[in-house]
Amino acid sequence: MKAVFIDASPKRKDSTSGVLLNALESRLPAGVEVVRLGLHAGEVPAEVPEALTGAGALVFSCPLYVDALPSHLLSCLEQLEKAGERPGPVVYALVNCGFYEGAQADHALEVFRNWCAKAGLAWGGGLGIGGGGAIQGLPATGKGPMAPVCRALGELGERLSRRETGANAYLSIAFPRMLYRLAGQLGWRQQIRRNGGRAADLGQRPQYKKPPGGGRAASLHLEGVADGVGAAVGEPGAHPDVPGGTVVLLVVVLAVHHVAPDALDALLALDQLVALLAVPWHV
Repeated sequence: MKAVFIDASPKRKDSTSGVLLNALESRLPAGVEVVRLGLHAGEVPAEVPEALTGAGALVFSCPLYVDALPSHLLSCLEQLEKAGERPGPVVYALVNCGFYEGAQADHALEVFRNWCAKAGLAWGGGLGIGGGGAIQGLPATGKGPMAPVCRALGELGERLSRRETGANAYLSIAFPRMLYRLAGQLGWRQQIRRNGGRAADLGQRPQYKKPPGGGRAASLHLEGVADGVGAAVGEPGAHPDVPGGTVVLLVVVLAVHHVAPDALDALLALDQLVALLAVPWHV
């Protein structure tokens, strides 16, 4: 059986996604032929759709970005929706994250499952792997911190070789959470110094300055935001392909953040803004 392994990290080399694919390939049963390819930018190379022809399994490996998939990979998935034959390969995914808890990758694996449903492919399940920041420096053996990861990869390899589907699994490296966090903090400090910054700058947050004049100025600011949102949305029916309220919600959420960056203030500002727009909304 042919299995296509795709390293979907933005890094073209030395990625944790690639390390995990190496570990998975080394644990595959005999009889599985692996084709290794990469998706590192927003365009799908011609060899990827070609490789899917006749493949029995397709494995994506990528990092978690903002609780979801990297944007370039989302673009590639759209391009690949109609690629290859049907029923096509069974799709599996490895999502590694810098969080200690592998369950943080749940939403990203759900994106893969939804893509499979839209593309007409079988979703075989995936692994959400925590502690990704340490994986490159650890030996991929059945002992030590990588033991849980290697065990899960071995089980996935067995399932993959039989083209079986299964539930997602979530795991972390066998390393104390407190020490992992400490190592991450030290790493950030070293990295910012290498780039000419200071460790103290790591705690900085964007500064918000209230408009001069207090509440009245803020209300005027909201009125200006409402005018901008109304201009963007236009009259009812101006966007026939977009469900009612969709554009309003997206623009409002982005605009209100500039008026009130704190969560409670943002809700109050959103309520005022929706009243100015005269549109219904739900929390």
